[in-house]
Amino acid sequence: MVEATLISEGERLAVRGPSAACDCETCLEMRGTIALPGMVDAHVHTRGLMLSHKEDPLTASRAALKGGVVAIADMPNTLPKINNLEILKKRLEEFKRTCLVDCYQYAGVPESPEELRAMSKHVVGVKVYPEDYPNLHVLRNYDGLIVVHPEHPAFVKESPDPGERGLSRSPFAEPAAMELFRGFSKVHFTHVSTPEGARKAEEMGFTFDVTPHHILLNNEVEKLKGCVAKVNPPLRDEPRRGMMFDIFVNKDVMMVTDHAPHAVWEKELPFYDCPPGFPGLETALPLLLTLYKRGIISLNKVVRSYSELPAKLLGLWPDLGRLETGSLASFTVVDVNERRRVEPWEFESKAKYSPFEGMNLWGEVVATVVRGKIRYFSGNFYY
Repeated sequence: MVEATLISEGERLAVRGPSAACDCETCLEMRGTIALPGMVDAHVHTRGLMLSHKEDPLTASRAALKGGVVAIADMPNTLPKINNLEILKKRLEEFKRTCLVDCYQYAGVPESPEELRAMSKHVVGVKVYPEDYPNLHVLRNYDGLIVVHPEHPAFVKESPDPGERGLSRSPFAEPAAMELFRGFSKVHFTHVSTPEGARKAEEMGFTFDVTPHHILLNNEVEKLKGCVAKVNPPLRDEPRRGMMFDIFVNKDVMMVTDHAPHAVWEKELPFYDCPPGFPGLETALPLLLTLYKRGIISLNKVVRSYSELPAKLLGLWPDLGRLETGSLASFTVVDVNERRRVEPWEFESKAKYSPFEGMNLWGEVVATVVRGKIRYFSGNFYY
């Protein structure tokens, strides 16, 4: 780490020495804090469209700013699904009106290769869900990014009992699903939750990511917290969780949140009926910074896993994922010595719950700048 002056020249960044004069419209004295490249989250559900009771791009982007995230890639399992050009255009218009960060979109698997070609120039990739596996022929000649939820339906069965889904949705569902993608070129497996899945992805030569909850929480948390901790893929047993934690710490692996908000009333349904998923944009960076403060990972690891690697995956590097002259002036400023308790009622997301509730985490986001504009500073948002 070095002392520096960061100057926004329009949307671009200029990095100067610590004594450089500030003759800008706005100058912020941030001594004692650390500036990092803005985080890039490659797996987010902003909901919106007909699911705005769960979340919308505005509340999701406010959550992103508070979490130090400057760019998000949004999943297409909305209502209606984003698997044709007409719905995609409506989504992009919604983003243009409401997003406070850079919002990018994945396409869902469409009905035909022709529809995919029509959408391809407007998206960062295609997202494949287990229900899409019978239609993989549509993607055979697609040369863009394919992001896969790897859970083979043949190995998946729902359990009505909290704490049991890690077995009923078998760990072997991941490697079995991955086998279906042999012969494809640019494949990335998302929210990998088992060492079996991680090993298979590496064997096949494909990249994968992990989430904070899969490396930090086990199925006992699901047993204790019920629907609040219900997620797909499920939280695994402690031995597998520990192995996934070691994989993240010791290998070059990307971090995503799988920010998947639902209305509070939906998460209060009986366990079998409540939808899987919970918010993550406001807790991911503090969780990583807590690992840094404990000496488990380096600050470079934080940036590499949650900024540089996702920026490269999405084709946003070198504009994002680095803090250098010429990159986009999109960065976050953190106070790593500040400690806060996770209180979901304080979330900007509409989803006011978290399996991390009550944890004391190091690292507070002081400011988030997007394309040269201060969007979040000291608890306040600027449109």
